[in-house]
Amino acid sequence: MKRGNLRLQSAVDYLVSLGFGILVLSISLFIIFSISVNAPAQASPNCASVPGFSCGFYSLSSNGVLTINLAQALGGNLKINGIACSSQFNSSGNGPSYGNSGVTANSLYYPATFNTPVVYTDTYDTFNVYCFNSGGIAAGPIGNYYTGYLWLNYTIEGTPGFSNRIEQVVSLTAKYA
Repeated sequence: MKRGNLRLQSAVDYLVSLGFGILVLSISLFIIFSISVNAPAQASPNCASVPGFSCGFYSLSSNGVLTINLAQALGGNLKINGIACSSQFNSSGNGPSYGNSGVTANSLYYPATFNTPVVYTDTYDTFNVYCFNSGGIAAGPIGNYYTGYLWLNYTIEGTPGFSNRIEQVVSLTAKYA
């Protein structure tokens, strides 16, 4: 081959390689945008409890009422003195920032009468409580998500030192239904 033909062949090879690289990059970008890998991750419903507690069924209505089945295995029966659901911890990190900040039995924080129930070891009990965020009761449109925490104010019956203990027992992300 002549020297000029070699240069021409080399230029064609370079352009084909460059074109192939651009094609692969374009296809990769198309796939990434098609499956929304670069979009913010959509929250998925979950309920994570601390050791000694367990989440069962839970749902959040569009008017901000959380219905949750909780079980406990702390070695004694729990008398529940109050429940709180808030989107954020308070400034000291040991309680809810919004809503029932004292985790009391005040009827303002519950959709129905709160009767200080007892949760027996290894059994589920159902609770209804309003969830709160910075705007008040955390009502939301069906299909949107709420992320928050559930606190209990409880006493372990017959166990000294476990009276009116306030503890964050659940982290949850729930879809409004």
